[in-house]
Amino acid sequence: MLFESTTPTRFAAIDIGTNTALLVIADVLHGVVDTIVADEHAIPRLGEGVYLDGYIRPSAVRRTLETLEHYRSIINGASVSASVAVATAALRNAVNRAEVQQQLSKALGNIPLYVIDGLREADITYSGVIGTNVPAGIIDIGGGSTELVWPSGGNINERLSLDQGAVRLTEAWKAGTQPYGTVNVDTLLPQVDGLQWYGVAGTPVALSMLDQGLHRYDEQSINNYPLSVDRVTYWCNALVHGELPSVIAQSIPAGRRDILPAGSIILAELMRKMNMPQITVSTRGLRHGVVQWMAERRLPFTM
Repeated sequence: MLFESTTPTRFAAIDIGTNTALLVIADVLHGVVDTIVADEHAIPRLGEGVYLDGYIRPSAVRRTLETLEHYRSIINGASVSASVAVATAALRNAVNRAEVQQQLSKALGNIPLYVIDGLREADITYSGVIGTNVPAGIIDIGGGSTELVWPSGGNINERLSLDQGAVRLTEAWKAGTQPYGTVNVDTLLPQVDGLQWYGVAGTPVALSMLDQGLHRYDEQSINNYPLSVDRVTYWCNALVHGELPSVIAQSIPAGRRDILPAGSIILAELMRKMNMPQITVSTRGLRHGVVQWMAERRLPFTM
């Protein structure tokens, strides 16, 4: 059942990832997202250290709680009808998940928190990025995992969640458990010739900024920007070897800059293995999909 009111219904969605915590507030009209009212980004890195010993650190929890309390204040002042928060790889993989989830839920107040698995994350992100547009695929490189979704005929999508993410890989390099500059993507990957692919989340966004020489985030310039496999490989090599001019590097927030080499290697490896000549950068993502699912009253976000 869709929200079919002739006046907009305002929803809020919070995406608590391994590296970032993101908030979107959107007006929904006739069952689809009509207007983005607010789009907030923070980098509390909840997953700091979790891929080394399985535990989320108290310092990471504190940073995330501060962000969530700020987001809740924004939501409280925005005349929102309903809100939902989702958490992804860091929390679902943590040994101390129950304790941390309780702390996050307390900070969120009456906003329900769902810890979603990788395949559900892929489905919801696809709704937020592609919606009802022409068939396309998405690559969503997160801090703890990477999700892929692509059409396989009719209204059916195939999806894949890989235990490879920019924070996870960076920490493996730092710990010496994996050689610096390498990534292991040894699963069977889709080969869908002629399909348009969208790149989602911080890695493709940052690469598009580098490729355009942007000194600040500019959604109009970044969204729908085409990145070829050659350009991704070029920036990947520059990042891994520390060859970025400082004036360009400073355009990327510090909380993204240190994990960007790992994210770029994951993206370049996927594009090569999937014979993908180009991706289109999207600034939309999981949080937009959560709002869309709320508009459609789809589980696990039953209104």
